Amino acid sequence: MIRIVALLITVVAAVAYALVFYNLYSSSRVSDKESMSVTNSTFTRPHERISSPSLLGPMTSQQEKTLELQSLLSKGLNSSDRTSVRNIPSANVYLLTDAHFNDQGWGTQGLSSVSSLNASSVDRIPISDVVTSLIEHADKNPKMIIAQGFQWGDPILKIAPSYPNIKFVVMTGLVKAPNVVSIYPEQQQGAFLLGAVAAMMSKNHVIGFVGGEDYPNIVNIADGYEQGAHYMDPDTRVISEWTFDFNNITKGKQVAMDEISYGADVVLHTADTSGQGVIEAAKEIGVYALGAVADQSHLAPNIVLTSFVIDMKKAYTKAYDDMIHGRFVGNILRPGVEAGPNGTGDGIIYLAPFNSKVPEVVKSKISELTSDIMSGRIVVPERNLPIS
Repeated sequence: MIRIVALLITVVAAVAYALVFYNLYSSSRVSDKESMSVTNSTFTRPHERISSPSLLGPMTSQQEKTLELQSLLSKGLNSSDRTSVRNIPSANVYLLTDAHFNDQGWGTQGLSSVSSLNASSVDRIPISDVVTSLIEHADKNPKMIIAQGFQWGDPILKIAPSYPNIKFVVMTGLVKAPNVVSIYPEQQQGAFLLGAVAAMMSKNHVIGFVGGEDYPNIVNIADGYEQGAHYMDPDTRVISEWTFDFNNITKGKQVAMDEISYGADVVLHTADTSGQGVIEAAKEIGVYALGAVADQSHLAPNIVLTSFVIDMKKAYTKAYDDMIHGRFVGNILRPGVEAGPNGTGDGIIYLAPFNSKVPEVVKSKISELTSDIMSGRIVVPERNLPIS
């Protein structure tokens, strides 16, 4: 009898011990899961891809980006204890872009334009990391974030309500909110003038256009270029091609070479770093080139006839002053052509000085066309664009 009682006591003790151990282990696992959940709700690290199984097959890159955006918005913006991935210095103004500051165009022009605002500037941000970067910098509580690029518009529109005290500016954006301003320059007006220059300077009556991506603003540039050329010479043939890569000099050069092989003797690019390859091709073959966004004559002084310039400094300084003086109103601004740099009107697009090879009759005609656009006598239309 005593043995049976002892055996029962031993069994009960073993079961009790097992139950205690199981509870402790389960509690630990739950604690780990909760901890991981908090960590993952803080941010998605750069370059991580969020994916899900699909009955329709592999997701496209755009679907992946949409899922990433949705995940970041649902997890990162509602957390009160967000932690930045990188050690970002505090600043009143941040300039963020996926472009390269050494591209001699879009990125270079943007960097120089915020020098007077004491901005902290970051380039080469992968498109897949746009939302992450915006959240990281917004968490530093700056007064203003300037984003260069059409593709930044929708992400900013989504995160802006969570940061009501920050003013957001999107260059070439088409979004607006109480604290979001888009600056969508009427670049087709500047391209119209370059198209007129190209038609008047072309001996073959064939000119070329090389675009980086088919974003709405760049499509408008291509359209304006063709309209300007046909305004001066309806018989001028315009060849338009796309690199679908802003940062590939070799590809830009090859696309330009293709156009030149078909007779183009004047080429315009809006392809950032790839555009340097376009100018290299023109220089190598001995045809003319036209620059974009910044004065690019220094890249090939005897080849680049002129460039259309976007006066980003004027635009950003005005947005900053509006913020400081309480005049910042969420809107989509559409500044057009002005007679020259530092113009007194609202325009921010002008032509850089002409190459010495451009005859006076061409210069005079371009001056006339500029006045006609500014006065409204010539209207350079744009395609219907979606506005968020």
